[in-house]
Amino acid sequence: MFDPTAFYSFLKWAAPLLGASGFLLTLRKDFLKRADDWANTLLNNHLAHIQASMSEVVIETKLTNDLLRTADRRDLDSVIRVGEVKQALILNQDKQQVVWDGVLKSLTLLEDRTRPSSRPRTRRR
Repeated sequence: MFDPTAFYSFLKWAAPLLGASGFLLTLRKDFLKRADDWANTLLNNHLAHIQASMSEVVIETKLTNDLLRTADRRDLDSVIRVGEVKQALILNQDKQQVVWDGVLKSLTLLEDRTRPSSRPRTRRR
């Protein structure tokens, strides 16, 4: 049968334990919530300037990339121009070589014509 005094003595023994356990769980929950709020505030304050500087870095990186692309195009144009100058110099060198070959042949012919001959000359009267 049901004995109310045994139930009452169980309640007298268990109620303080349950109350203390509930109180400790409430304290733990409140402590964790406050610690979480404090950590979020700390991280938000800490990360705010990092986020701002990262957005500035993104803008600067885009500008730097644009400048590098422009410089790359300019360098590519310079390389093309240098190649054209090289071809022009090679063509000019070939033309000068032909001209100097002609000059050398002409000088050789003149030298042969003006060289005194080894056979005796007869004078005309």
